[in-house]
Amino acid sequence: MAGKPSSSSKKDRKASKAFAMDSKILEYLGLQLEGGPAQVSMKNAEGVYLFANAELENFYNVVPGSLLGKQDRDVLPLSAAEQMEERDRWVAETAQPLRSIDSFSLEGMTKARATLRFPCKDADGAVIGVAHLGIRIDPATADREDHLGGALQTIVQLKQSIEELTKKATTDPLTGEWNRARIEEFAHQELLRHTRYGHPATLIFVDLDHFKSINDDFGHASGDVVLKGFCQIARKCIRATDMIGRWGGEEFVIVLPNSGLSVARMLAERIRKALAEFHFESLRPVTASFGVADCKASDNLEQWVSRADQALYRAKSLGRNRVVTTTADPAAPQQGEKIETGFVRLHWRDFYASGHDVIDREHRNLFDLADAVLAAALGEKPTDDILPMIDSLLNEVVLHFRDEEAILSEIGYPERTEHVGIHKALVAKALQMAKKFSKGKLSLAELFDFLANEVIARHMLTEDRKFFPFLTKPAES
Repeated sequence: MAGKPSSSSKKDRKASKAFAMDSKILEYLGLQLEGGPAQVSMKNAEGVYLFANAELENFYNVVPGSLLGKQDRDVLPLSAAEQMEERDRWVAETAQPLRSIDSFSLEGMTKARATLRFPCKDADGAVIGVAHLGIRIDPATADREDHLGGALQTIVQLKQSIEELTKKATTDPLTGEWNRARIEEFAHQELLRHTRYGHPATLIFVDLDHFKSINDDFGHASGDVVLKGFCQIARKCIRATDMIGRWGGEEFVIVLPNSGLSVARMLAERIRKALAEFHFESLRPVTASFGVADCKASDNLEQWVSRADQALYRAKSLGRNRVVTTTADPAAPQQGEKIETGFVRLHWRDFYASGHDVIDREHRNLFDLADAVLAAALGEKPTDDILPMIDSLLNEVVLHFRDEEAILSEIGYPERTEHVGIHKALVAKALQMAKKFSKGKLSLAELFDFLANEVIARHMLTEDRKFFPFLTKPAES
């Protein structure tokens, strides 16, 4: 029997935090599904329960509160526990949801439930646990297709409702941009990247000038038009990698990954000028003040935001409608643009070659395509221009994996099955991340980091090299 952790690890705390919103929403709604209440739980990467609601504990015939810190094999027959572990493992490895019927005998009674398992991830996109939604079903009809379909459809609808509520909890309802909690989380991620890897990050604090008088003179409806209009203007002026969030009232925060003060000041000035020149129908001209602060190694989030706020205060005291930056440290080197994983540009090197014409040609092509995405991300290309480039890159990855798998079959590579499994997991995760990026739920920096680090650097330059010796193996006579 596997041992139990004596205390929550850091990963467990992150996993619990990641799942907190889903579980609170379910508890708050008190959802009653057909056949009984919803079973809700989450396990960490080791299969230890971090959360389990009363309905699941009742289903398992255990004392309320006793599942926490335990694994399935502590409360279920071994065969049932191994089945659960296998399904959880698949979800964790593929980062994809899994719908299934869980059926087993417990204390002489057959039990069955329709279950949806889905991965829980940390802020960096790594799978840190598996969450479960389930409803009881009649064991006698557990194998009926109509019963299975209906039960699973109900659970999928529940999961979709959770996702919609989660989006509402992280999005400002008026402007459609991130709310304060979400932009704070993103800023914190960039601060950690700066601390760990030295990648620059800059924050712009924005305040719409004399906004109260717009509400007073023209009404709150006009004020809402200005707030939404500002976000539309700002979004057109910044890059796909930059993220904007409503801090509160007429204040906004823009976080610029991989950017120093000079780039941030230029973008802030671009927004300032575009807003000042924009004509809001039936309103007087609208302006804004901007405070810009780059991230320092000694900063915590509060200090970083505070320095940007101080720069904003100076901009307002100097007459508003201007951009003020914090004073750059003269001893610090000027920071350019970088993408996570340390790649400034992606260049093909001769020693990457395998000696196989098809594989080397396709590898080189993927390097070139990824480099083109990087160049667009660090330039001024809008998201709508970058999306087709991402789609093209992903499509080429899929085609390359298909060709590579055929070659591995031809040469009789003994670990082909494992290699194909890695391909499937990479493609599934890449498609999921691309979908999030297209909906504004993921930054381009995060998506590119995965494609460059996991798909190209780690897989093509590490996993693929394992089969290189087989490519040159002489043909059998």
